[in-house]
Amino acid sequence: MSERDRDRDRNLAVAHPVHGRTGDDEIEHHGTEADRTRFWQQKLLQLLHDPPGKAFFLRQGAGGHKAVAADLFQATAGVPLKYVRPGPDWAASGADRPVSSPPRPAHVSVDWVKNPILTHPLASGTAAIDLGRRDLPASREQVRALAGDVGRTLRELLERRVSQEDELDDLPEEEERERFLSERAEQVESELAALPRWHDDARLQQACLQLWRRLPEEPPPGVAEVVWRHQPADSRAPDHSLWDHLRVTSSLSFLSGRRREGPVMPWLLAFSLGPVQRFIAQSRTSTDLWTSSMLLSDLVWHAMVPFVERYGPEAIVYPDLRANPRADVWLWEQANGADGAAPPAHAARYQDVLPEQLNPCSYAGIFPNTFIALVPLGGERYLTLLKDLAGEARRAVLGRWRQLADLARRYFLEQAAKRPEAMSDSERKAFEATWARQHEDVLFTSWSAAAWPSIERVNDPESLAIREALVAQRPAQALPREDAEALAAWRERHTTWIPGETFARYAEARYVYARTNRTVHQCERGFDYPLLHHALVSRHGLRKAEAQGAAIAEESGEKCTLCGLRQALGAGDAGASVDAQRETARAFWRRFDRNSDDGAERLCAVCTMKRVLVRAGVATDERGARRRVGLTAAWAGPATPLDDVCDRDELRVPFPSTATIAAQGYLCAVATRRELQAQVAEVVRCCEDARLPRTSFVRSLRSLAEAAQRADGAGLRFLEYEAELTVFPEVLAAAEERAPEGGGREQGDGAAQRGGLRDRDGKRVPRSKVEALRRAVESLRRAAKELDRPAGSARRAGDRIPAPGSQVALIALDGDRISQILLGEKIGARWRDVIHPEAVATMESNEVTRAARWPELLGRKRLMGPSTHAFVNRVLAEFAHTIVPWVVEREFSGRLIYAGGDDVLAIAPAGEALDLCARLAQLYSAAWVLDTSPGEGPWAWRAKTWTSSTSIRASERFVVVAPSETGEPLPWPIPEASRRGPIPAGDAAAASAAESAEERLLPMMGAGQTLSAGIAIGHYKTSLGGLVKAAWDERDRVKGEDEERDCAKEDNEERIRVKGDDEERDRATREDLAVKNAFSIRRYTRGGEKARLRLSWGRRCAAPGKALAGYLRVKAVIEGFKTGALPGRLPYKLREVEGAVLAAWLVEAKALPGGLTSREARRELVKRVEPFARGLFGAQCAAEVEGAFEIWWQGLLSALRAHERRWRAPDAVPPGATPVDDGAPSRGLGSEQGLAVCRFLGALARGEEDAQ
Repeated sequence: MSERDRDRDRNLAVAHPVHGRTGDDEIEHHGTEADRTRFWQQKLLQLLHDPPGKAFFLRQGAGGHKAVAADLFQATAGVPLKYVRPGPDWAASGADRPVSSPPRPAHVSVDWVKNPILTHPLASGTAAIDLGRRDLPASREQVRALAGDVGRTLRELLERRVSQEDELDDLPEEEERERFLSERAEQVESELAALPRWHDDARLQQACLQLWRRLPEEPPPGVAEVVWRHQPADSRAPDHSLWDHLRVTSSLSFLSGRRREGPVMPWLLAFSLGPVQRFIAQSRTSTDLWTSSMLLSDLVWHAMVPFVERYGPEAIVYPDLRANPRADVWLWEQANGADGAAPPAHAARYQDVLPEQLNPCSYAGIFPNTFIALVPLGGERYLTLLKDLAGEARRAVLGRWRQLADLARRYFLEQAAKRPEAMSDSERKAFEATWARQHEDVLFTSWSAAAWPSIERVNDPESLAIREALVAQRPAQALPREDAEALAAWRERHTTWIPGETFARYAEARYVYARTNRTVHQCERGFDYPLLHHALVSRHGLRKAEAQGAAIAEESGEKCTLCGLRQALGAGDAGASVDAQRETARAFWRRFDRNSDDGAERLCAVCTMKRVLVRAGVATDERGARRRVGLTAAWAGPATPLDDVCDRDELRVPFPSTATIAAQGYLCAVATRRELQAQVAEVVRCCEDARLPRTSFVRSLRSLAEAAQRADGAGLRFLEYEAELTVFPEVLAAAEERAPEGGGREQGDGAAQRGGLRDRDGKRVPRSKVEALRRAVESLRRAAKELDRPAGSARRAGDRIPAPGSQVALIALDGDRISQILLGEKIGARWRDVIHPEAVATMESNEVTRAARWPELLGRKRLMGPSTHAFVNRVLAEFAHTIVPWVVEREFSGRLIYAGGDDVLAIAPAGEALDLCARLAQLYSAAWVLDTSPGEGPWAWRAKTWTSSTSIRASERFVVVAPSETGEPLPWPIPEASRRGPIPAGDAAAASAAESAEERLLPMMGAGQTLSAGIAIGHYKTSLGGLVKAAWDERDRVKGEDEERDCAKEDNEERIRVKGDDEERDRATREDLAVKNAFSIRRYTRGGEKARLRLSWGRRCAAPGKALAGYLRVKAVIEGFKTGALPGRLPYKLREVEGAVLAAWLVEAKALPGGLTSREARRELVKRVEPFARGLFGAQCAAEVEGAFEIWWQGLLSALRAHERRWRAPDAVPPGATPVDDGAPSRGLGSEQGLAVCRFLGALARGEEDAQ
């Protein structure tokens, strides 16, 4: 690489704020229509250069996959398969497949039809699957028949609309059309070939999109779904599918055969939007939280659109866009029109791209804040200059933000106009000015890019084996000058970003590749892909850290009560005092927003946008017809009628309140029990008498939707009132004290606890009506409690009426070491595991591969490439879009907020949080998962026509495939003995789900790839922003990621106060806590942080029964506290013996020879002290007692190490003092906190109404 190229590479990294003063001109796209046509022609060629079913056509006598590809292309495109550029295929193949085949006649080959093995690219060889029991075409005639089936599938996909519109529209009757087709069936292929579509770029783009989106999931007749979806791109390395390979070759279709590539040089580009965590954490209600996540996801998608429109969806390397709900919504809108508008002029390009009857939707944010694209440098013909395309993405984000902000502004002003008092001209002018100013610098974008040049060539493979001489050695023989320069350039390009040990591993593999077949190895650029990807991610991380988030301009005066950063709308004159501005803002919000709690909540323009954006999603046109706008189509589905989206004729945020989430078990039980209908009807009557607004709706939570199907009229109306007012009499009692005696206005804040209740018109509810409602709620609570105490025999679990929960949990999960996985470091697979066993045997006996040292390389970690990255991205997409929403909302009773691959944010009842995280960890770490009901969407319960009857239990849908115990590939279909259901029972016994003809085989990340979880538990009134930040902090602590949080300091009213948290101890023990593959629970009371539990899930790569041993240990302890097997005062009793253990620890630490200078010394110290601690704890026998000791001991170890570090620090102990004299802090070491959390969760499981 020249110095000029290196400077250009370093300079392509830019950060921009998203604001209105860009000063950029619109991008002028270069190139003619002919250039665009040639681009889409080449994409179609690359998509079909390897035909679907390639693995079958490779066998002898089948005609060869190239001949089959030519036949299929002639049938579908109407022209011969010519002018296929080999560069894309070489790059993808060289990056994904080992150079394991020498030149003929020593060629290595595998007959995959005879021995159809699937290997897993990340897991060990025990994860392989043998499809031999599945019917496969074996004879030459059967293979040729399969080629015909594939050809028919392609024609049906690509030509359905063409044949119907261009050939058949003149026929008057449907019967004649069918007869016409049947009579001319043999002539269809030749007539289609004569159509002039090869030079129609709209048809070419449509064909490419259809093949990309639909072909992998629509197998020809008679071909098993598992074979079609997972057919390998290379039978010798069946660890990635043909579809992954074709996706990469299509994204590289711009590559040419030039020696000086220039504009067609491929580049990887990373684009980010931020600051994400600060934006999401500025949330007080569940509405704020959900809307923030959906809004950011939508903005990231709009940043991707310029890349997708220009180069196709395959250009986005991460995340995977195929079958992505938001991408599918966009494809639907391109074909049919968005927000009720007419289809766009280019709609023909997108017709029939999506499967029939598909109505994509997602009720959670589904995009990470960073995406990676594979694009050309550009600058000639159809190829847009890379930096211009990044600028267009930034402007797309700005344009979308302006569009949504303007939508929210109009809605707010429309609602304000309906209030009794009109907004004055001066107030309107000030409002508009503040709104425009505050929407300028809210978010920032940053991007970085790195070139992907061809690999530096060497003339002699032995040059790759020469190492630098050690000090005492003679210099080795000098390399040839050209080889020395090539290797120096290669090292310089990568060693800045890649650890030396990793680079040495790639250098060893390159040496073996070159000795095996130097020509094949050096005719492509693919070998360097994972090194380039890692360097890009590292550089982009520095770029984002440098950007530091959007700089919010200092605003004086009365601040927003939600974010605390910007000035509240309606604050009046900036020169007035803060008190005067507060009163002015309070009056403004009291007058113009009935939901502002009498002016107690005063928001800035940005927080107002988040609060009203969903409600603003309905517009009325000039004819009076209502249509959806804004974010509505993305979460509700573009084909869903507006009446089906609205509840009670109003568009509502499809997310429940925290009180509803916490108390849902009680709500559903009392609403459906006949014995309680009189009390339920009385509560409803009191709510109606007080004219309270019905702010809840049953489709906000799956359990409420199920209960609504069983409830009668009163029970159904009961579920539509806010749970806080129909469940918790203490809330009503506080409102009662401040409610007016009659209908007059009194002074007060206006919130329920401070100023009484408000009716649906915003007026105060009189005290007598509040008192009547409180008495009715108390009566219902007493009746439910008495009904739950059966006389004589115990009541079945399904008949229980649980006590109303008041605790919710925010859950944050993230995959461990993802960047190291993509580099090929933290994986369990060796080359022996991913190469076909038949090829392995040949390579071990072949003279050429043996001389190239392949037998040694087979035991090394495999290398990664773009198709294996595509595999990882596909797995993460399947996990996020299919598994996570089902587990969170169907197996459990939570709601998903965000799922962007391995990064998950959800909310659930506190008692379910740990089990939910463990279930997701189990599925994530599996190599394969069986989906036994693939046709059912995770959000099907949102439909008004949904019924809860299903053929399987929710927990039985996803079945984990256990690793092979013999080391041999598992047969397909997966035998019952290898199926595992949910933990804990699933690891001990086979899953009860029987084999189904519809079940799908889903690859997951594999054993050794783990999730870490952070759980923050608090009362439903606790600020959600604070709980979200706490969950993120706990997750990052156990992951060992000390990321700089860009969350601004919360307002005092929002902050969760932390009492008695020893920050010095927390920092000192971070090294001990950074175990990854772990979970951390932080529990809050209304006074601040109460307790914390951190523990590892279990050992990585352990047997299924031990993979989550830490979780099972905690569950046993929780059960012990629930049943009384463990005394409730155990945590506090253990605090009393801390001092003795601390004294023993410090004495033993001082007595160790050489001090604590090594890990071995620390292990020795633990061995010496543990028996003493066990003696103080008492004898262990039962699982819950042993588990309690382990939890206490782990917490104690962290605390002891922190205290020992403090004692060893200079000037930490007074002169003359001994370690024992400096005993435990007065408030204790905190070792009992983990058991305190378990005791709390045991109380919740026991059904105590107040687990505080």
